[in-house]
Amino acid sequence: MKNKKSDREMIANRQLVFIIIQITVGTGILSLPRQISLVSRQDSWIAVLLGGSYWVFSLFFIYKLGSQFPQQTIIEYSEIILGSILGKILSLTYVLYSITITALSVRIFIMVITTYILPKTPVSINLSIIIITCLYLISKGLKTMARLDEFLFFVLAPAYLVMIPTILKSNWWHFKPILGTGIKEIFDGSLITTYSFLGPEIILLIFPYIKEKKNIFKSSLISLGIITLTYLYVIIITIGYFGVETLQYILWPTINLLKAIKIPFFGRLEFFLIFLWIAIAFTSIAAFYYMASYSVAQFFSLKNKLLSAFILLPIIYYLFFIPKNIIEVFEYTEIVAQFGTILIFVIPPLLLLITKLRGLGHESQANNS
Repeated sequence: MKNKKSDREMIANRQLVFIIIQITVGTGILSLPRQISLVSRQDSWIAVLLGGSYWVFSLFFIYKLGSQFPQQTIIEYSEIILGSILGKILSLTYVLYSITITALSVRIFIMVITTYILPKTPVSINLSIIIITCLYLISKGLKTMARLDEFLFFVLAPAYLVMIPTILKSNWWHFKPILGTGIKEIFDGSLITTYSFLGPEIILLIFPYIKEKKNIFKSSLISLGIITLTYLYVIIITIGYFGVETLQYILWPTINLLKAIKIPFFGRLEFFLIFLWIAIAFTSIAAFYYMASYSVAQFFSLKNKLLSAFILLPIIYYLFFIPKNIIEVFEYTEIVAQFGTILIFVIPPLLLLITKLRGLGHESQANNS
């Protein structure tokens, strides 16, 4: 078993809450209302609640699996559970997923920046800025990233209150008839929503660095609840304001909603709010990049995570430019999200089952001693 991590490397459980929130609520929140309303229409809010509930089971198995190997990551204990060959294949799969989702998150982020903030700035410059900033944050380590996530959460959370005036302009007939879409459509929409909850799988890598391991599941549930309420809030406001039919033709409904917000003496605040979103999206990208670089470092036995982050640079640049247009970006994102959901929902329960059957892990060793 690996040696315990030093206290200076450890993060508090409350910081885990903010890490999960920031990595999850990133670029996906901008297009979620359109994507889910295409399927579940006025019942999209129900689909969001269902999608969030699915993650309770996933988080439980992630926690139980990590508890069997509290000082190791999935890259390390997958070989213990499955053997060298199958373990390396699974680890490589996780590595490739982490790299790909990082590249796609950066691509969506740059598209929004180029469209609304810096339309005349070359994409390569915008890309270089975000990558260099992420590299700097990664170099400071997980604890610094956790502190930044905690700070930004309390700074940015009040910004959601700015959307409240749009509630007064909402047409609540847009939500009727309730359950009128059909059970199948609501279920299909809940699966789409599930993709937007990707991010908590970072626990599989940072489990050894969390102080109170017995409270990890509780902390992850708190973050899941906040994320679900955030998505529910955005879905209700966008459907209430625009209506389902209009949403189908809006690429980034959340940003369009920001354009509609006007406050006396301040006027329109979309640019201010977009800059706040940039902070959220940046921490999400940085966390995914950290996840990718750390998994690569462990897979290839590199001692320096920053070195692996630099090694990933040309790969991320290459993947960034693969989608030729925004349609392909969404198509690739959906494919990776589907793959990631299967990876996160299927693999931890399967590994936990094999661990129990083979008598491996922390609990089995304790029972046999």
